[in-house]
Amino acid sequence: RRCLSLIWGPPGTGKTTTGAGLAAAELWLAVTRQMPQKLLITGPNYQTVENFYSDLLPLLLALGPDAARVRWIERRELGEPDLEALLDYRRCDRKSLEVLRAEMEEGDKPTIVFAVTAQLFNLANLPSPRGKKSAAVPALEMFDLVMVDEASQVDVASAIGALAELAPSGRLVLLGDRLQMPPISKVESPKGCEHLVGSILDYFQVRFGEIEAYP
Repeated sequence: RRCLSLIWGPPGTGKTTTGAGLAAAELWLAVTRQMPQKLLITGPNYQTVENFYSDLLPLLLALGPDAARVRWIERRELGEPDLEALLDYRRCDRKSLEVLRAEMEEGDKPTIVFAVTAQLFNLANLPSPRGKKSAAVPALEMFDLVMVDEASQVDVASAIGALAELAPSGRLVLLGDRLQMPPISKVESPKGCEHLVGSILDYFQVRFGEIEAYP
């Protein structure tokens, strides 16, 4: 139970800001204790991940210029070049993912990676739900903390890339609103198994319904 947290709330209640604060605290502890923690921030689309990044950027700057690696996979936005020049920041395309994996194995400082869920299959060397099979050796269980924003919009299949990247002792944080319309599925689920083809937020809520709620 300590490895799973669900942060639920309607739109505008500060879920993303809360998540950014949690990520910043994790990085601060990692820097203070000289622990090479690895964090993954993901979501269903680029706008979701950009919003999270925007909330977290001032906190990353406050940690210092070389406190942590900041990596963005296939980022579409130009970003804040002047501010990002003050960080160990780099945009990674698909060809440079092997370099990113090698960096994280060095263990010299914390790393935080931003990516949409669709890009995580490439990072893990896994075939995507709509892609071709790969002969590459999977790169799994790399992250100590995985945070999925707008998790109510991420279907179970699309979340596999994020879950596969979670280390055995890692922690998963899902942020979302269960009352929002779930992802549209082409498959009609058997009665009572709707959570298996719905959102990853619904899946964990139904699977572990005994999770204790805090106001």
